Amino acid sequence: MGTIKDVYDVIKDLRDFAVEQANTPFYDKVIVIQSAFFDMREEINELKEEKQKLTNEIEEGKKKNEAINDIILNNKGYFTKKSDNDNLIYCTKCYAVDNIIIPMTQTGSNSNSYLCSKCGSWANTKQIK
Repeated sequence: MGTIKDVYDVIKDLRDFAVEQANTPFYDKVIVIQSAFFDMREEINELKEEKQKLTNEIEEGKKKNEAINDIILNNKGYFTKKSDNDNLIYCTKCYAVDNIIIPMTQTGSNSNSYLCSKCGSWANTKQIK
């Protein structure tokens, strides 16, 4: 950002010089340059914000891609994660419809049924295991 400050300082010096010399045409040109400088500085800031937004979107995309690569559709028709040591069951409806990974919870301590807390889908572990 030092370069922008340096350019601004030069423009100020030129403006002051034009005032000292009482050179109105030169002063007018310096004002045009100063206005263009402010426009460029604003555009640079907008581009930096856009770059940050795109960088964030890329990072989010990478995280989603990692999550997608971690999902496995097992031979029983339910999603699990490669990285999941607990062998949790994930809701196939939420993944198919909303592209989100929601673990299903057991409906009772000895129950064979699992329920999705988001969409209400259920699965029977007798059919799964």
